[in-house]
Amino acid sequence: MRVDTLIRCHERGFVALGGCPQTILYDNMKQVRLERGRLNPLFVDFAGHVGFAIRTHRVRRPRTKGKVERMVEYLQESFLRGRTFADLADGQWQLTQWLDQVANVRLPATTQRRPLDLWQVEAPHLLPVTGVPAYPVTTRALRKVSSECWVHFQGVRYSLPPTQVGQSVLVELHSAQGRVVIRADAVIVADHPQATARGATVSDPAHLAALWQLTLAQSTPPPSPWQLSGSGQVEARPLSVYEAVGA
Repeated sequence: MRVDTLIRCHERGFVALGGCPQTILYDNMKQVRLERGRLNPLFVDFAGHVGFAIRTHRVRRPRTKGKVERMVEYLQESFLRGRTFADLADGQWQLTQWLDQVANVRLPATTQRRPLDLWQVEAPHLLPVTGVPAYPVTTRALRKVSSECWVHFQGVRYSLPPTQVGQSVLVELHSAQGRVVIRADAVIVADHPQATARGATVSDPAHLAALWQLTLAQSTPPPSPWQLSGSGQVEARPLSVYEAVGA
């Protein structure tokens, strides 16, 4: 998982919860904690942007990690097992029903209190997220422009001017704005809306028109299947020459 994906998941989770916890406990995932115990500076900056504190559990202490893993197992066994989904919207609807009718009204053995009741106690202590702007995250990748003026980025084709064919360009995804910006030597050569699905093609009509004009200019008429050579002039001889030949 990329860090920007993790950040966007957090933001959507905070909106669904109606706020952000003051402290969040994490496994030692590389998106949060790097090697040698250093926290990922990008994720630290995001936490400061929202206002929550980061905690990571001690390495090789399964008791702490078990609190997280147990919820994953519960979701798999209680909700996912045996279900089918027509599409994403149907899956989200079924999940909402399960939360309201099963997960949040059960009586766990550890607390002896329904999650719904505990939530009423904890919700007032959440940090407000209303008005907090989306954290600006830019995903970058180097790509080579194909002979047909396209670059492939995250399973989507984006068009470029034909002058960029064969060049290496920097593709930037600005998630908050929903834009894909492409630069060549720090100069913006294309600016597209972000595609909503993999396998899509996003093009600028100006790029396609320029490619078509270039194709016409470089095209040559096909050679003729046959060709008549010669000066085109017929030699005129006196009749006496033919009389001598026939004599």
